[in-house]
Amino acid sequence: MPHKLYRIDAYYDGSQGGSAGMITLVHDFNTQIEYIINRHTSSCFTNVIGSSNIVTFDVIDDEEENSNRLLSPRELFLSQDVYNYTYEGVTTMRGVQVDSWLSVREFESFGKTSNLTQGVVELFFTRPEYTLSSVYSSGESIVPWAIRLSGVLSYVNNTSGEIMETDFTMETDVVEFSTREPTYDAFDVSLCFPDSDVHTLIMVFDVGITGLDLGDLRTKIRSSIIGITQLQPLQINNIQVRP
Repeated sequence: MPHKLYRIDAYYDGSQGGSAGMITLVHDFNTQIEYIINRHTSSCFTNVIGSSNIVTFDVIDDEEENSNRLLSPRELFLSQDVYNYTYEGVTTMRGVQVDSWLSVREFESFGKTSNLTQGVVELFFTRPEYTLSSVYSSGESIVPWAIRLSGVLSYVNNTSGEIMETDFTMETDVVEFSTREPTYDAFDVSLCFPDSDVHTLIMVFDVGITGLDLGDLRTKIRSSIIGITQLQPLQINNIQVRP
């Protein structure tokens, strides 16, 4: 997406320190900053993208630019044209009939310090007769429903330095999907800025807002502030529009 932002919500078990609970992770490739928000404690930690131990599969090292970049949608969903997929037929997942596509490949780089051999990628898409409506979309058809990845994972043991191998399987359900571009509000990281760094801006307009798309209006206000101040989008939060 043109905003160069990535967000994932997941359950953190506390194995890397800190409190267990739901976390929101946001990668801002405009600034190369990773925001990790613990929803249970309302705390936030920041890192340089790619420097933490959390594997999110959205980052690729761009050697030409000497920085990390966001994967394209095709790269993220493992559906680049260079890989051949075979149609496997119709199956039922979560009560919905889906089409299954399969590809066999090797992953020379899988995460930061591992690779995946004998890899099998399965993509599942809803069939045309289904029309999906959700919080984020309405009337979507033929959307990703699940991704299954398996193979032999090779990695370096941090203690002994030995190369270890283990069978690996990961299945991800796509719960919500929309082809529409998300708003900046979906990447809110206001918890990560201390009160001492926050400045409040109040603007008054002599114009009616009845019938306006307030989400679109907030986006336009943010764009105007960016143009004037040269701030990054995620540094502008909590835009409230009131009549």
